[in-house]
Amino acid sequence: MLYESYINQPPMWLITLFFVAILWELVWKGIALWNAGKAKQKEWFIFLFLLNTLGLLPIIYLAFFKKKEEEKDLAHFAKAQEEQLKAQLLRPPARKRSPKRK
Repeated sequence: MLYESYINQPPMWLITLFFVAILWELVWKGIALWNAGKAKQKEWFIFLFLLNTLGLLPIIYLAFFKKKEEEKDLAHFAKAQEEQLKAQLLRPPARKRSPKRK
């Protein structure tokens, strides 16, 4: 009887492997979802949220499809420079004041 209950249980290494796989998936999925949400990539967020691929899809997203921080920083810098230049060009020229006579 004791022997039969032991046979019906999965081996300990399989249980351990199962929990390691779950932890692996949660870590990668969390990182990928965080980045997709921060970059406002709605399609990727939904896709990553619904599919469980043992971490493969999140790794592919992070490696190839994540918006790069440098690109965003460069675009933000260029936009700020453009706005500053536009403001300088649209500003009326300063009038020269003549010195006051005493």
